Amino acid sequence: MPEHLDPKRIYQKIEQHADRNYKQKYELSSMTNNKILALLKNNLTQEMENIVVRLFHSAWNRSRDQSPFMDVEYVKKIKDDPDIEIGSHSISHPILSNLDEESQRLEIMWGHQKLENLVNKKLYLFAYPYGGSHHFNATSRMIVKKTNNLLAFSTYGGVNRKLNRADIKRITLTNHSTFEMKSLIISNYPK
Repeated sequence: MPEHLDPKRIYQKIEQHADRNYKQKYELSSMTNNKILALLKNNLTQEMENIVVRLFHSAWNRSRDQSPFMDVEYVKKIKDDPDIEIGSHSISHPILSNLDEESQRLEIMWGHQKLENLVNKKLYLFAYPYGGSHHFNATSRMIVKKTNNLLAFSTYGGVNRKLNRADIKRITLTNHSTFEMKSLIISNYPK
């Protein structure tokens, strides 16, 4: 990974703008990149999101660095692969809970329709931008529920005891050991 896109470097830049309580709560030196990314994802405020976006755009050199994101050509290339499920993720990757209903509908539905048109097939998956429990809200879930057969995934983790197609929790694969992953799963089941 290029140094300028390293999560620890980005976190340090964000820390410069964070308040004292935030800095005391998290000990950067003992965190892995995966934990820093999870922390950023689950604690991202609009101000911090803007800092990350500015850092990314100022640090990413298009002629030197390969984009960390899929482009249209790559999506077209993989769209018929039977081992890959494609889903939408919004138009501009906002924190949906900061938007009014109409703006959320536009982000979710227009993004989904554009991707369906691109791959020329019906898609059933949507992942909330950032995916933390406070990055989307009841309005976001209502929009997903009103969309026929759309399944929406969060990233704040947990076990799905029953299907809520507007908020499917997923366990993010990180640097947890097999034992830690099993413990996480077992601890979420009722005794």
